[in-house]
Amino acid sequence: MMNYHILTLFPDMVMDGLKTSIIGRAINKGAISLEAINIRDYATNKHGTVDDYPYGGGAGMVMQAEPIYLAYEDLRSKIKERTGEEAQSPRVIYLSPQGKTFSQQMATELAKEEDLIFLCGHYEGVDERVLEMIEEVQKRNEQILAMYQAGSSPLDIAKKLDMGVGEVKLVVGLFQGEQDK
Repeated sequence: MMNYHILTLFPDMVMDGLKTSIIGRAINKGAISLEAINIRDYATNKHGTVDDYPYGGGAGMVMQAEPIYLAYEDLRSKIKERTGEEAQSPRVIYLSPQGKTFSQQMATELAKEEDLIFLCGHYEGVDERVLEMIEEVQKRNEQILAMYQAGSSPLDIAKKLDMGVGEVKLVVGLFQGEQDK
């Protein structure tokens, strides 16, 4: 089964939006699992603040590195606990204008993963230091932090998931069978 994990500030928006269409049917049939993790739950201050000025200056606000990294590490440990695998970390996808153009070929490749983590940015993006920390963990585990061109809103994540879910073989088989009836 394919397991999608989305790190976001808006888990309700993600879950409400993704439980429709092909993704919702795939979840209901047990072909995939989907969870949205609220990054704000990992804020270290009493107000749950997750935004800050960019490190090194600049306009706008970015998501702080620490809550994102704490959410990532917690999720990674839960996945390891579930799978019993020590060495492997799940691939992390961050959608950013600086990334590669996301294609159906990439969706096909990513559909082979057992677990995928999507990092959903907000404000002007995320503190680049968290991407460096995650990338370091990924390198140690012979994975890569994939960055694809797109916005990183929950809607953008939904579009990419929809492409990827369509590539999961079990899902394709489920819906071809439904159409044959």
